[in-house]
Amino acid sequence: MTSSELSVEHLDTAVLIGAIPLFAFEVRHASFFEDSRALLVQVFPEWSNDELVLNQCKDGITNKLMQCTNKRVGKTVLVRAYGKRTEVIIDRNQELINMAGLTRLGMCPELYARFDNGLVYGYIPGTVAKPEEMGSELWAPLIAKRLAEWSKVKLPGDHSPQLFPIIRRWMKDIPADYENQRANDIFHKHFSLEMLNDEANLLESTLTALHSPVVFAHNDLLSGNIVMAETKDA
Repeated sequence: MTSSELSVEHLDTAVLIGAIPLFAFEVRHASFFEDSRALLVQVFPEWSNDELVLNQCKDGITNKLMQCTNKRVGKTVLVRAYGKRTEVIIDRNQELINMAGLTRLGMCPELYARFDNGLVYGYIPGTVAKPEEMGSELWAPLIAKRLAEWSKVKLPGDHSPQLFPIIRRWMKDIPADYENQRANDIFHKHFSLEMLNDEANLLESTLTALHSPVVFAHNDLLSGNIVMAETKDA
């Protein structure tokens, strides 16, 4: 794909997000299976409860993820329920803009719905990478190729560098002390907020001096986020 083919920056963010149906529904972690079923029959009114086979994915760090298959129509979707207070770390609005834009470009599974604390989106059948496979002769070139395509993506909104504003926002949310004495002792033994701030300043000045192009990046290359599609084209 050319750079012009990988651009949706002409679209208004409200248009991108507004095209995704919104449901006033909360998927509770304590009743993840039951709530996922109740949500899906709202998102897909032609579906019924007894047609659904649910399997919770356990590899997620910040979210809860449910793989949901309608055995009658042979369709599989994912229900993602955000983790508690993960919005402190993750800008959920920007994440939604990113996913909606990538979907328009055919680089992300279809977004079927958004709800109060999560999303319903398409499932990509394939093989999830293992950590030791990521540098292999098979996986590494395909991962690099796909990331190179991502770096050409142009989304609507602010294109200024976000790395250090995000790092400083995170650091601002770090408490100076913890109520749990053991946690507080461990934190102060191993970390210094002043040192972390100094290191961030040094890193920013060093990278800024390189004048590297600012591009769209993935920034979360856990092995569980990399899937080899059944066609063997990453």
